[in-house]
Parts: sequence; C-alpha cells; structure tokens
Amino acid sequence: MTDTIHPGWRGWLKIDQKVDPFLTKKQAAPHYTIDNLFYSKAWQQADADFNYDEYGNNGR
Repeated sequence: MTDTIHPGWRGWLKIDQKVDPFLTKKQAAPHYTIDNLFYSKAWQQADADFNYDEYGNNGR
C-alpha cells in the first residue's frame, strides 16, 4: 500500500523551513475570552437543539 500523503524528502524540508520560525521565535501569548455560559449546567447538559440566544449571549 502506498502512503498517499507523504510529502517526500523535499516536502519535509519545505515543511521544516516554514514551521521553524514558529517553533524557534517567541510568539505572543494568546488571550482568550470565554463566555461564562460555557461553565453553566445548562450548557453542560445541552443537546443539539440548545438555543444559545435564550441564555443572554448579548448578540455574540
């Protein structure tokens, strides 16, 4: 069976060149804002029909 997604040696070199700056240079720390709704029991027990608008998402 042939590996259909293997990038080959040249491909790995290109990938390494593109990924290297991300790994070796300092990156800004991400800032996340999480709506408190996601900590609620209503959200934890929600099914696929959960209506986010009913729980005060303020238009987000």
